[in-house]
Amino acid sequence: MEKIKVRLVTVGTEGAINLGFIARLVTNFDIDEFFVVSPRTSIEEALEYSARASDILLRASITNSLEEALKGVDLSFCSSAKTSSGDDVLRSPIMPWEMAEIALKKGGKIAIVVGRESTGLTRREIKLCDLLVNIPSSPNYRALNLSNATAILLYEIYKAEKRYIPRIEVDKKTLNLVKDYLKAIIFSVMNDRKREKAEITLKRVLAKSFLSKEEAGILLYILSKTCSKIEGCRDAMEAFINRKPRNRGYNNE
Repeated sequence: MEKIKVRLVTVGTEGAINLGFIARLVTNFDIDEFFVVSPRTSIEEALEYSARASDILLRASITNSLEEALKGVDLSFCSSAKTSSGDDVLRSPIMPWEMAEIALKKGGKIAIVVGRESTGLTRREIKLCDLLVNIPSSPNYRALNLSNATAILLYEIYKAEKRYIPRIEVDKKTLNLVKDYLKAIIFSVMNDRKREKAEITLKRVLAKSFLSKEEAGILLYILSKTCSKIEGCRDAMEAFINRKPRNRGYNNE
């Protein structure tokens, strides 16, 4: 199979030791790209803890925002120790092994995003990702060290890639059309209060799904017919298509 491309993104890393150890993980697990967003420690200090991965740190892409670090990826996973089993769909997580399976079945370039040691990722940052990942651990002490958590996530991808046989999926152009129809329908039938939750839910459902070309064609037919029956849906559909680049993901207008 063609190797997926993995981009590791750290956000606001506070400790030089963690940043140095994470650079070593980039080498351990053959990660393709390393992005560092607004680090709160210096790269120079982290070099002391990076061992033979010092070149990884020196070549890392430093950005000021997570939005910039996620440009060009096909699927993104934010990690968090904070989850919710209630109505908070934003903090409804998948497990690391589910992340690996989804990533390899989807293919393309994926991003794994880890947050700050003290506060993790903000809700705004989590919303930028397609899916939320949580590493299960003892209820007596759920929080993992940042570099340890990163190692677990990268290992799951590495392990799954060694044994996975892919299936052929629908092309991105067709999938984007499905997403646009869903967004147009949501926009046309829901108020602002319910719209955001519906968009997050559908974004995650589509990120987990593996549509064949035939399945996507049938779904597009159903969505097209449904949209034509809803007042204002066609206008919303046209606006979404004209307003966003075709290589971007769901909910990026």
